[in-house]
Amino acid sequence: MRGECKETVMRKPILRWSWALVFFMVPFSGRSADDLRTRADAAWAARETPAQTLLAIQLYEQLAAKNPADKAVRIRLAQAASWAFEQDPKMGNDKVVQIMDKGIKACKEILAQNEDDPEANYWLMWDMAGRTLARGVFSGFAFKEALVATIMVAKSDIGYQYGGVYCYWAIVINTLPNLLGRFFHFSNDDAVWLYQRAVALEPRYLRSRFFLGVSYEVAGKKAEARKEYQFCISQPDDALPEAIPENKLYRELAKETILKL
Repeated sequence: MRGECKETVMRKPILRWSWALVFFMVPFSGRSADDLRTRADAAWAARETPAQTLLAIQLYEQLAAKNPADKAVRIRLAQAASWAFEQDPKMGNDKVVQIMDKGIKACKEILAQNEDDPEANYWLMWDMAGRTLARGVFSGFAFKEALVATIMVAKSDIGYQYGGVYCYWAIVINTLPNLLGRFFHFSNDDAVWLYQRAVALEPRYLRSRFFLGVSYEVAGKKAEARKEYQFCISQPDDALPEAIPENKLYRELAKETILKL
C-alpha cells in the first residue's frame, strides 16, 4: 500500500506537466495557422508593391492547402493572382501562366462544391483571361467556360467588383475586335458603353475610368478620353479606401497616357 501511494504521488506532478504541455501546444499549433493568415492579409494590404503581391499569393496558397473548405482564402488567392498580372506588365509569360493557374485551381475547388458561386466564377474568368493573354487567344481558351462564368456573376450581382463583368466584356471586345465584329457585330462603341455602365456603378474606381478613356481613344474620341484621364489624375489616394493600390496604379497610368494624346 505504501509503495502504491508513493507511485501515485509521483504520478501527479507528471500528469500535471503533461496537461500543461497539451494546454500550451494546442494554442501554438492553432496560432501557426493564425499567424499565416495574418501574414497573408498583411502582404495583401501592402499589394502596392509587386513583391508583396507575390508573397500574398504564396501565403494564401499555403493556407488553402491547410484549409480545404476555406472559400475566403481561395477567393483572395484568385484575386491576388489577377492583380499580380495586372500590376506587372513586364512579368514573363511563363510566370503569368504559373500564377494564373494557382488562381484558376482555387476557383475550381470552390466551384466543385457550388458551380453557381458568383465570386469563384468572377475570378475564374479573370484568371483565365490573364492566362489566355499570356499564351495567346488560340492556345486553348475555354470560351464556353468564361461565358458561363460571366452569366453566373451577372445573374447573382452585376455590380460585383464595381461592375467587373462589364469591364471583362469590354476588354474582350477591344482584344478581339475583328473576330467579334465579324461574328457578333460588336464595335468600339460597345466597349465604351460597357465601361460607362461600370463607371456608373462606382465612379471612383479608376480602373474602369482609365479603360473607358482607352476605349474612347480607340473609338477616335480624344477629347472624351482626355476627360477620363484627367479625372483619374485628380483623385486622392483614399477616394475609394478599399482600392487604394489599384487607384494609385491607374492614376499613374493616366498621367503617362495623357502625355501621349
